[in-house]
Amino acid sequence: MPDLFIDRLSLHLSGISEEDGRRLARSIGEGLGAALPAGIASPRTLPTVHLSVTAPEGSPLERISELVIADLLRQLGEGA
Repeated sequence: MPDLFIDRLSLHLSGISEEDGRRLARSIGEGLGAALPAGIASPRTLPTVHLSVTAPEGSPLERISELVIADLLRQLGEGA
């Protein structure tokens, strides 16, 4: 099972509260932890990964988290 170290997670969000932002960050971390064994073939080092995720207005935080995780896993899986 690969290890993933996230030195910094920066979220630039609009339309949600600070507390919801914290909940979203936790959800992303937990979702990545659950998805890594199937999502990444081999450990790699990526200095910076930029994601741009747009969710429909009113989307639940869980859906936003899923979109972020899917995009991140896609980027981590490229070239693996």
